[in-house]
Amino acid sequence: MKDTNKGFIYMLIGVFLFSILSITVKIVYSMGISETTLTPLFSLFVFIITFVYNMIKNRDKLKIEKRKIKFIILQGLIGVALVNTFLNRSLLYIDASIAIMLLYINCIFIFLYKKIFRNNKFNITSIISMIIVIGGLILASNPQTAGKVYNTKGLIFGLCASLCYTFYNLNIEENLNDIDTNVVIMYSQLISFIFLISIYNPIKVFDFNLTISNISLLFIMAFSFSFLPMFFIMKGINNLGAYKSSVIGTMELPVTAIIAFIALGETMTILQIIGMVMVVLGAIKIKNT
Repeated sequence: MKDTNKGFIYMLIGVFLFSILSITVKIVYSMGISETTLTPLFSLFVFIITFVYNMIKNRDKLKIEKRKIKFIILQGLIGVALVNTFLNRSLLYIDASIAIMLLYINCIFIFLYKKIFRNNKFNITSIISMIIVIGGLILASNPQTAGKVYNTKGLIFGLCASLCYTFYNLNIEENLNDIDTNVVIMYSQLISFIFLISIYNPIKVFDFNLTISNISLLFIMAFSFSFLPMFFIMKGINNLGAYKSSVIGTMELPVTAIIAFIALGETMTILQIIGMVMVVLGAIKIKNT
């Protein structure tokens, strides 16, 4: 199988699992679990999962070059801690589908970065495909189209998550693509947890009102909808590069919208559905450029 096809499949799996995360986070909030508990514990649980795996399978790969340490630290701080914090906070104020739409505006930021700072050349098909995706995103998430008014704070958090997610993609492609995926996840999640526990009140993080079933649910969510998506998305970026991966990743929007419609009762209009179809078609087209 060609690397591009592998990368496309990796991204699709990661996108599907990650889209479920935004829905389950909304459900967890409705159960009374706060963002200050959820975000740090996710990092802790994913670190534990990858630590156990790496100790069994990857002991020989745990040592990394000194020049890579700063990129691992930045990945943990910006690419994990801040992405998750901003995204999870945006979900307190806006629909899951809109939060995901904002996250994947990062394809525009990556395109501009590649064009301005790396002088990359993009063929006309690639540019048209991105325009189709952007048009679909706007149509699918426009408040007037959806008949809603969105909270400004939620939109700002979502945009901040997108900027940090841009760094996540570029840092993997340019600085961390030669380090084992599980090793990158392990170290970056550890750094994320240390950072989050240092800025949040530890008493709020380790909420003693959590039941065993709550903790078990969070652990399952961390494995299924945080660790696995990161694993597959990083694999996808390594095969496709940051730009193609970011555009293909926009397919998470229609998946999230459909699941949110079914699970949370979030509404969809005909124009939104048309926009989602545009996102899917544009993302598939970009895969072949």
